[in-house]
Amino acid sequence: MLKIIRITGKSMEPLYRDGDYALLWTARPHRVRPRDIVAIRHPTLGLIFKRVERITDSGHIEVRGLHPHSTDSRSFGALPPDLI
Repeated sequence: MLKIIRITGKSMEPLYRDGDYALLWTARPHRVRPRDIVAIRHPTLGLIFKRVERITDSGHIEVRGLHPHSTDSRSFGALPPDLI
C-alpha cells in the first residue's frame, strides 16, 4: 500500500525538511535493514520518521534521527517491529 505523507519537524534534516513529502509503502518488519528510513507509529509521539540504526538480538529496532536534537531510541529505547 502506498501513501504520500508530509514531513513535520526537523528530526530528519538535512535528508527531509519540515514540509517535504515522502512516499510511504508498507513492508514487512523483518525486511527492515540498518540505514532504512522507516515510519513508526509511536504510542505517544504519533507517526514519526527515523533511520534504522540496528536490529537487536530480540528483533527490536533501534532508530535514530539525523538531527542532533532528535528524539529517538536513545530516549525511548528499541521498538517492537509491529510499530514499524
